[in-house]
Amino acid sequence: MWIMSNQNRAIPIFPLPNCVLLPGSLQCLHIFEPRYRAMIMDELHHPAEQRWIAMALLQEGFEPKYCSHQAPIHPMLCLGRIMRHEQLPDGRYNILLQGVSRVRILEEQYDRSYRRALLETVETPPLLDALPRRQSHDLLQKAIAQLNGDCRQQADNIMTSVGELEQQVDLLSNCLLRSDCPLAKQMVLEEIDPVRRVQTFISLLQKQAANQPAHERANRPECDSNN
Repeated sequence: MWIMSNQNRAIPIFPLPNCVLLPGSLQCLHIFEPRYRAMIMDELHHPAEQRWIAMALLQEGFEPKYCSHQAPIHPMLCLGRIMRHEQLPDGRYNILLQGVSRVRILEEQYDRSYRRALLETVETPPLLDALPRRQSHDLLQKAIAQLNGDCRQQADNIMTSVGELEQQVDLLSNCLLRSDCPLAKQMVLEEIDPVRRVQTFISLLQKQAANQPAHERANRPECDSNN
């Protein structure tokens, strides 16, 4: 859970065209642009448990404004914490970011070369009725039963090691939805209701399988290996 006292600090926004971070997932990033090197350097001045970056997906048509603070981004972001970092001799960084929570921008600030903003946490509403939770869990299990190979193994590991439905579907989405289709993961990120999030994930997974070439379905099931 994000420490709420950090709401009063502007958090760096890292917009990318092809990467969506989901809560609980891990993402390796290579930082090479000068403005984002400065972002990492600034954030590393904070205590280790308060080194935050909010990942945002750029919207279609961002290219003309990519180098500005006005490049359009999707409104739901994922707050991540820098778990590890490595500075290379030429000033570039490799970092490992862990997703923490869904966030929205309250107010952007324009005093740095990179984007920063005050954020608010977007909480997942609790499932008070046990029936929809059990039904959603059963739907996830049925969807996983359709998988083969490494994807099935990774999905089974998530279902057995993670207890909460909300965390399961985020991690399954990160693992099983193709990394070259970031809009699919963004759809999961933007779905707040846990039951609809499960339904969204399953629908996207089925659509992905239907669009996959037959030889890939038979020989090399697609899954993301970032976890």
